[in-house]
Amino acid sequence: MDTLYLAFGLLWKRKLTNLTIILQVVFSVLALATLFDTLAGLRDNIGAINEIPVENAYVMTPFGYYDADTVFRAVSSMEEVESIGRAKWLNAVVSNTSCFVAGYSPSLTARYTPSLERGGWFSGDGLVENDIMQAVVSKELRLNIGERTEFEIDGATHRIQVIGILREPAQYYLPTSGAGAEYFSSDMVIKQHPVVLLQQNDRFPIDYDLWHTAKSEVLLVFLRQNANMSQQEVGGRMGRYGELTPMSSLISLYNRNSSEMLRASILLFILFLLLAVAGITSGNMIQHMRLSKQLTIYYLLGLSWKKNVVIEAIRAAVLLALSFVSVNLLMDEKFIALRHTTPSRHKMLLGIAFGYLLFMFLVFGFGNMIRLNRKDLSARIKELQQQG
Repeated sequence: MDTLYLAFGLLWKRKLTNLTIILQVVFSVLALATLFDTLAGLRDNIGAINEIPVENAYVMTPFGYYDADTVFRAVSSMEEVESIGRAKWLNAVVSNTSCFVAGYSPSLTARYTPSLERGGWFSGDGLVENDIMQAVVSKELRLNIGERTEFEIDGATHRIQVIGILREPAQYYLPTSGAGAEYFSSDMVIKQHPVVLLQQNDRFPIDYDLWHTAKSEVLLVFLRQNANMSQQEVGGRMGRYGELTPMSSLISLYNRNSSEMLRASILLFILFLLLAVAGITSGNMIQHMRLSKQLTIYYLLGLSWKKNVVIEAIRAAVLLALSFVSVNLLMDEKFIALRHTTPSRHKMLLGIAFGYLLFMFLVFGFGNMIRLNRKDLSARIKELQQQG
């Protein structure tokens, strides 16, 4: 009991120093968590972008003076064009959750499949029964495979049955703007909002009056395998309707830029980790020097080195517990924006944070205990006399 009293007395006596160490640890963990979230988001985006079909695929952004449906009909009629992928969306409330309801054309669902956690992709005409549509949903909607639900749009009720659930975090093709390769970014074609994906059919046509589109709808034009046309030839045939860019060139440049960004982010992560460890190390060393003086006085007053070691162990354990509780409380979306952190990643982050804290405090805690056990008492007394 006396040992506990002395240990907590020392903690209170050095409260400002201990608070500084805790704040150093907590802020370093939160900063590292933010960097980890950035790396995870970048990796997710790279994976999602590379799911988009690139073979004989061109991104077309119709010029503003053309109606998208007019461009669609004109380009579809060209003999070298096999099909055109379209994706439109609207806002709805499904399963008590605000989300997008996105409609894919059959030509798009035939060539594109996002990562699924469970279930399958669209088949046939996208209907389960005459009045029930197949749906692929994100996990935020809390729906299960085979479950049926309905939603209302402009007074019309639509019934769906879940056939697939997107991998978390949900990322899916939904273009909102088009751009040349030099300005291309993942958020132009990939979305992460909760969603219900449907396939265009007679029950839910893609030209539904309420569909939202970008200022200029983006079309994904697929050429026939035997077209054998250069980019210049494709531009000559279709360029009058809109800006055309091969999807392969967009994704290739995106991958190259993202790889460079990923490497830079990893280096930044390592550098920040080393700086954090250096800062915490210096704080612990200063704390140990002050603590060593106090514990030597305890020894001279009759307290054994073994009990002094216990006091140091209690100090390290309390600081570890307070640091981890602080990290756990602050690693919340109210305090820190971790956009790409799913529940499973959140648990992993907490595990990594606890391991990081445990390593830091165990290393310095054990180091201090070993130094205390090996302390040359006569030398320490001389130090105290010189300081006095």
